[in-house]
Amino acid sequence: EASPTKQESTVEGFPPSPVAPSKLDGVAMLIGANGFGSTIGEANGMRVEETQSLRPESAVGVICNFARANGASERKLRSFSMAKQFYLPLFAEAAAATGAELENIVYTKSNQSHYFVM
Repeated sequence: EASPTKQESTVEGFPPSPVAPSKLDGVAMLIGANGFGSTIGEANGMRVEETQSLRPESAVGVICNFARANGASERKLRSFSMAKQFYLPLFAEAAAATGAELENIVYTKSNQSHYFVM
């Protein structure tokens, strides 16, 4: 099992950072935030699938699926689905505030987990 170790060199005024482990056991998620040319998926055994979209721009999707804790506030949550064409003012406000041009937002709560897609 790999454990983080400290790097030998430091940047002036900053402490050393831990080195990333070579293996992560029990991880069910992989996040890459290094652009559309990212190879993080291929480097971890994931196949790249090119698809055609309705628009020529690049698209990014976020999918989250995590276990429920079954707390009191969590029980109040309700599943929902929102598409841009039906909520134009809300999606325009979100785009102005964040710069993200969303097409839809979906949240589903099951007995075992939460599922969220943007």
